[in-house]
Amino acid sequence: MPLHTKYLMGSIFIVLSVGILWLQLAFQTSSRLSPWSLATSYAFISIAGLLMSSLGLAVIAEYIPRRFNSISTAMYYICTGVTMYYGGRLSNALALHRLTTKLSTAEMQSIFTILFAWLTGIAILGCCLFVALQPLLSRWERNLDF
Repeated sequence: MPLHTKYLMGSIFIVLSVGILWLQLAFQTSSRLSPWSLATSYAFISIAGLLMSSLGLAVIAEYIPRRFNSISTAMYYICTGVTMYYGGRLSNALALHRLTTKLSTAEMQSIFTILFAWLTGIAILGCCLFVALQPLLSRWERNLDF
């Protein structure tokens, strides 16, 4: 299976993972989430991580000339570390400061429903972008001459 198709599958699993949480919150009737929806969401995001996290090194191994393999691998790990650092900074900056013990369960549910609806929408847009790029990526892969 081509690498770009694996990346698309990982994107679909991200949509499923976040979408399950959004649907659970949007249609729940009690103040507690079902552990099955949490476990299913975690399973889908784990599968996405397994599919997508190793693709960077697979691309380096398959498409980068051997003489640049070491520097490309080092740059991959540096970029991964920098992204994780700034991802943590971003999540702290966007933290839901409004969440206090003073909020009711319905207010908290509303906040998280909106959050997961936005995350699902962003994941769907990303997935649609990868679907649209599939023909171009297939053509590029066929034209690579190593």
